[in-house]
Amino acid sequence: MKRAFVVLVLLVLIACAYSQTPTRRGLLSKTVAEKDPSKQKIISGGEVIETFTFPEREISPLEYMDWHSALSFRELSIKRMSLKPVVLSGTYAKEWNSQAGVVHYLLFVPPKPQYILVLFHGGATTSLKAKKLFESWLDIARQQGIIVVAPQAQGGVSPAQPWNSAVEDKKYLQGLVEEVSKLASLPADTKIYLGGHSSGANHALLLTFLAQDIVSAVAVHAGTLPPGAVGRTKLKKRIGVYIQVGDRDTRYSVASVRRTVGELGALVGTNNVRLGIIPGHTHLDIYNQTKAQEINTRAWHFLSRY
Repeated sequence: MKRAFVVLVLLVLIACAYSQTPTRRGLLSKTVAEKDPSKQKIISGGEVIETFTFPEREISPLEYMDWHSALSFRELSIKRMSLKPVVLSGTYAKEWNSQAGVVHYLLFVPPKPQYILVLFHGGATTSLKAKKLFESWLDIARQQGIIVVAPQAQGGVSPAQPWNSAVEDKKYLQGLVEEVSKLASLPADTKIYLGGHSSGANHALLLTFLAQDIVSAVAVHAGTLPPGAVGRTKLKKRIGVYIQVGDRDTRYSVASVRRTVGELGALVGTNNVRLGIIPGHTHLDIYNQTKAQEINTRAWHFLSRY
């Protein structure tokens, strides 16, 4: 009887200890991990989120979650699980401590990285649209060895104007590129290209000339520059500029884009500037993945010359 009582007490103590085992956000479900190391569960706010990870990856592929979930998962997986900061080929959501604060960005690393493309999203853009813009480049990036970096704007004066050249400036771009280059172990002379849509395209065009010693070329969709924005810029090297716009775009008319192309052509040479007018194409058709891939294919054909 005494032995049974002792056994019962031990079982109660074990049960109590187990019930107090930490189940805070970010802890792995050991049972799942032991069964299949590539399959893990994260406990977040009482909800169990099943993800697919790899031993040295910082987060699981974004195909399984939206942008905001990916950012929160990054916090769980990095800060709580303390994985090694080694980037293998794959898709990530990351943070970078810039001079202006913490910048969230999406990152794709191909199996054999050779180039970096920094992609600026448009104004009043939801995370879903920003993610679509980012994902529309991934097939080409995987084939051509392009690292795609898509930062989230933070310096803008309004949702319609999310980018600020006084905040997201040359130093900002240089720091972001250095951060990504270190993560992917790229050489210092890796070619840097810029891209973007709408207000993100405007910013990419301006930043190309503010940081022309870093940037090799820029290819954007539906973007312009104010008259005289870069008129006094002294060109340090050969730079390529390619702007595509739809003839049914009601936000950026073909005439306004043609004016920008003409001004930039006078600066960099007409052989280094191209205007692409897309028949029947609207401002938001960039979010159609089939059309976006056609646009990006033409863009990369141009960028790869520089």
